[in-house]
Amino acid sequence: MCGIAGILALSPGQDNTAAVRQMAAVLHHRGPDDEGYYDDDRVALGHKRLSIIDLDGGHQPMTNEDGTLWLVYNGEIYNYRELIPELQNLGHTFKTRCDTEVVLHAYEQWGEECVHRFNGMWAFAVWDKKKAEVFASRDRFGIKPFYFCRDDERFVFASEIKAILEAGVKPEVNHAAIADYFAFLYTFGAHTFFKGILQLEPGQNLHCSADGNFRITTWWRLGETNTGGGLDADGLGELLHDAVRLRLRSDVPLGCYLSGGLDSSTVSVLAARQSDAPVTAFTASFAEGGIYDESGYARDVVDHAGLDGHELKPGLDGFWKDLPKVMWHLDQPFEGPQVYAKYCVSRLAAEQVKVCLGGQGGDEVFVGYPRYLMAWLESGLRHGTADGDRLAMLSAWWRLAPGRSKVRFACQGLNVGTASEHFLHFAAINRAAQWSEIFTDDFREQLNGYSPFNQYAGRFGQFDDGLAALQAYELGTFLQGLLHCEDRVSMAWGLESRLPLLDWRLAEGLFAMTPRARTAGYELKGLLRAAAAPYLPGSVVNRRDKLGFPTPFRLWAEQDLRQPIRELLGDSFLVRDGIIDRKFLEHQLAALGYSDMAGLTLWAMVATETWHNVFF
Repeated sequence: MCGIAGILALSPGQDNTAAVRQMAAVLHHRGPDDEGYYDDDRVALGHKRLSIIDLDGGHQPMTNEDGTLWLVYNGEIYNYRELIPELQNLGHTFKTRCDTEVVLHAYEQWGEECVHRFNGMWAFAVWDKKKAEVFASRDRFGIKPFYFCRDDERFVFASEIKAILEAGVKPEVNHAAIADYFAFLYTFGAHTFFKGILQLEPGQNLHCSADGNFRITTWWRLGETNTGGGLDADGLGELLHDAVRLRLRSDVPLGCYLSGGLDSSTVSVLAARQSDAPVTAFTASFAEGGIYDESGYARDVVDHAGLDGHELKPGLDGFWKDLPKVMWHLDQPFEGPQVYAKYCVSRLAAEQVKVCLGGQGGDEVFVGYPRYLMAWLESGLRHGTADGDRLAMLSAWWRLAPGRSKVRFACQGLNVGTASEHFLHFAAINRAAQWSEIFTDDFREQLNGYSPFNQYAGRFGQFDDGLAALQAYELGTFLQGLLHCEDRVSMAWGLESRLPLLDWRLAEGLFAMTPRARTAGYELKGLLRAAAAPYLPGSVVNRRDKLGFPTPFRLWAEQDLRQPIRELLGDSFLVRDGIIDRKFLEHQLAALGYSDMAGLTLWAMVATETWHNVFF
């Protein structure tokens, strides 16, 4: 795990060496163990290394035997050991034991097709001197970040946006991102909160040549490249074990994030069963108790699996004080204040280990959110479905539905459209009517017709299976925000986060199953629960609530943070620049305690204002 940076000159006569060193310097937290640079008459590359495998080897930028390829790489290829003998048989000689050299030789052997052979997480760039081209790639799920900007003179890329700003790129607010964020708490596609700075999307490759030719291709999309059938129970269990086994490969101490939920508990116990050394687990809870304290479940797992457990209790004072620092690390407003708990847990973990396994992605892959099943079941009950009988589907819907949905059902029936149309009710923090009330007329005009709701609607249609379509949608949207936070709050402390439940083999095997089979008869995480049950304490197996390091922001905002929030937003750029109306802001402050959605919209304003204060 590392930080990468580079500049490709698109016109001759440039010297970008100093700029790349500045870019790398701001990424020091990502790679405090080593640094390296390369430059020639067209490209300058920089690298900050967090040494995990082959601690003495692996220096970057890394080159091949004749110096025609130069690689900067961030991530882990977990199946690197299996690829080494294959490449050796093809005539490649290895000087190190690290996966970086595997990436280099794999590209040398197979070109851009090499990425199909990798099981891991990555963002890398290769300067191919023979082609006079930078080739870059991002892993299937977008676990590792890759940002870039391009003009007539330069192509600039880095692991974090702040590094691109260090290269002299002027920060400008991207209004489309604000529009997205106040509708969904995440952004769509390649754009970021900084105008002109883009991200390579999950499963994409990029080519930028020194003469300015530029193209991006999608090399993997869930469901399109699946050539196998669905998983059975034995196959799922074997894959879960293997996904964890591969991610235990490390030359440094490792541990696990443990919230006490099914996902992180499964990863932790499977790690403990397969690790040669004791596994350390890290968890957080808040003194407010109730839903903000899952530590009892975490302790059950620690005792059951023989883990070395460590806990901490973040508090309000630390949250408000650290918020600008967290925002600096994340570069952009993020999905919610619960990130703070993970930030603190990562700080605790980094004191003892350099690698942490976690359960991120389990909800999206194993159908863990009630909103998935509710939206799909409602659509199926109204329009009919070939999968399952109506009585079983109605029973499952009734079990999942909150009280307000049952009232609506009693009054109106299931008068909704497609699964995606109903899912909008769960996905958006502000639907179209409420969203339009947030912004001024001038701001909406500046959007030139851009609508986050059109973006939402345009991301469906890939799957005939409506449930898979909902899951795939969130893998490319909601999960991207979570992975953005996962990377930044761990790397803030020089800690590598690994996510076994986002092994691509699991996702493709599960998505090849029918919805009823994938949910084990309309049960949330039914398959994962059944596979993990033999290894977990009953208290965790039988849990049905969904939390995951929650932070009591609304409680704090209603009490001790009310005045600090008023002070923060009192002269908000959102009002000053004519983006939102002051009356709307006051309404949001007054609505605290009365509406969950009001609380989320207030968070969006707090996060956006903090971001603007940090970067402008």
